[in-house]
Amino acid sequence: MRSRRERGILILILALSVGLIMLGVFIMGQYEYSVLTSYAKQQDSYVKLVLDQINLQADRSDDEIIENILASLGNGDTSYWAFSKEQTILYIKNVTETYQYKGITMESYFSSNTASEFLNSLRLNQVTHAIVNMGDDQYVASGVIFKYDGNQYKICLLTDQTVILSDNAFLSAKILMYIFWIALIIIALLMSVFLLIERVLRRREIEEEEASIQDLNLKLEKAESEVQYYRYYSPENNVYTDKMLPLLIDSLRSKGAKQLSMLTVEFPEERLTDDFLHNTADRFGKRV
Repeated sequence: MRSRRERGILILILALSVGLIMLGVFIMGQYEYSVLTSYAKQQDSYVKLVLDQINLQADRSDDEIIENILASLGNGDTSYWAFSKEQTILYIKNVTETYQYKGITMESYFSSNTASEFLNSLRLNQVTHAIVNMGDDQYVASGVIFKYDGNQYKICLLTDQTVILSDNAFLSAKILMYIFWIALIIIALLMSVFLLIERVLRRREIEEEEASIQDLNLKLEKAESEVQYYRYYSPENNVYTDKMLPLLIDSLRSKGAKQLSMLTVEFPEERLTDDFLHNTADRFGKRV
């Protein structure tokens, strides 16, 4: 029963350790999400600045917006702009990518579930953001719908989240958090195992003490039995009247006694009788 209980405690310790690990993974995920959300808000402000720059001049053509503003901001695989008029893509990343997606709608490019939800959530003149999947990569996307020269446009800025999460400051903080959490798990695990070992050792001590007590009790019972034997069969405590002689004779015969000799001793005083009984106990021993 006890070994089963200790096995249950060990399983509980392992379950708690796994729970702490899962909690640590969840907390790190939340921390990464908070960093991405914070970056997304800064990115929203950047998109808002670009939108204000586009609206500074009301008579720009689409090519002028692309060449003078979007193309000059710098685009790459990790961070790039997507620009569409009505539903048709006008610009993606660079000239090469734009030519590849020429005539493709914005909905076709933002084809994943998260990207499609983000595109449908865009609002007029109000920049919003979301974390979207684009192929095998995840991006922090910020975008807005705006009207310019009578037409409706969509402009989005996408940044690969690996670029954000590979920042030195973030990585340092992340490593420190991992070290702290791992140390916490190890300490909790070691303390639990130590307490379990202490419990096992304490149980063994108790079992040894119980065994010792039981052994002492057996010795005490044996000693008491011997004392009782001497008390019951001592000549001092086995003095009977002559009326018990027939019963004594029958008992001795039943045990195979062939001959019986009897001696009558009389004392004028009871004190002398007691002295005689004490002397016979000393002379004959307690087993006679």
